[in-house]
Amino acid sequence: MFEETCPEGRVAIVLGDEGEGLARLTREACDLLVRLPMRGRIGSLNVSASLAAALYAFVLPSRRDGEA
Repeated sequence: MFEETCPEGRVAIVLGDEGEGLARLTREACDLLVRLPMRGRIGSLNVSASLAAALYAFVLPSRRDGEA
């Protein structure tokens, strides 16, 4: 499910809008881009739900390793 490992050190999470996502220059400044897979009848999530899902995915691998 998770193909990339979480980077070491400080991380900035940049969120895009529902329609256009991130502006081109913003995308180009990012080291890693991710998307949340949308299944079923849900077309998109609001920004707070998207951030919660991204943070959960960021923390989940460390919990699997028994670190947290």
